[in-house]
Amino acid sequence: SSPLTRRVPPFLQVRSHRRSVHRASIPYGDKPGQLLDVWRRSDLPSGPAPVLIFVPGGAWVVGSRALQGHALMAHLVELGWVCVS
Repeated sequence: SSPLTRRVPPFLQVRSHRRSVHRASIPYGDKPGQLLDVWRRSDLPSGPAPVLIFVPGGAWVVGSRALQGHALMAHLVELGWVCVS
């Protein structure tokens, strides 16, 4: 990790991770909570790329895509992955 990352508390690092979100709150169903985010680099060329489908924890009862997996997905996006949460 960079010196800046080591000095910033993890709960404040979420903002920097969210910069990797390409499109947010895309509906995939009729219910209000049925939304997904697509994470990808803005300079990623079109064409095949590895994809991670991230399902947030919560046993389908609690939890939110907005609060889980940001560090992982931001890291994979930097490596050229596309992530869907």
